[in-house]
Amino acid sequence: MRSRLASFVLALLIPAALVPAAGAARAAQPAADFNGDCVVNGIDFTLLARSYLTATGSLLYRPAYDLNHDGVINIIDLQIFDSQFGQRC
Repeated sequence: MRSRLASFVLALLIPAALVPAAGAARAAQPAADFNGDCVVNGIDFTLLARSYLTATGSLLYRPAYDLNHDGVINIIDLQIFDSQFGQRC
């Protein structure tokens, strides 16, 4: 449990908008956050790139990376990934 002084100092240093309310729910995890670290970044891009241009039945195909669920990991999935790049939970 934080002391009153620590809470006061934190309130001065950190804008209230950046501090989640007690019991606040986290934002939904973006579909393109493949590794589950709550940020869509280069690591997720690397995972998608490994399965790029694969389709259902291929050993490298991963359904999670098929962001539009059409059975092929292609430019459309890359565009969806791009629209989510940088998003956080």
